[in-house]
Amino acid sequence: MKKHSINAVTIFLIALIIYLSVEVIITTRYYLDNRKNVLDLQQTIEKLEKENEFLQNEVIICTEEEFVEKEAREKLMLAKKNETIVYFKWTESEEEIAVNEETGDFFTNMWQNLLKLFRK
Repeated sequence: MKKHSINAVTIFLIALIIYLSVEVIITTRYYLDNRKNVLDLQQTIEKLEKENEFLQNEVIICTEEEFVEKEAREKLMLAKKNETIVYFKWTESEEEIAVNEETGDFFTNMWQNLLKLFRK
């Protein structure tokens, strides 16, 4: 029977194979992690580009004269010369609801429904 002895070359080759295997595993994992990060960043870039495009369109719309005039009328209650502003103050209490239900007045209900159109 022949005894198998492990020489230095065999040990070196086994160590080299183990080292290279570990390096391949680490490099592959690093590559896959970076690829996932790149894909996530690309999706984020696409999302931000869409949001940027939307906001640029909003800026264009907000700088148009019609928009500025509409906002001044609605939010600031401004009017042009010789115009009258009509303001509806909406207050509704339980007593008013009960009175309206009891009377059943057609015109009262009609005006309340009309006022609901102006509610914000």
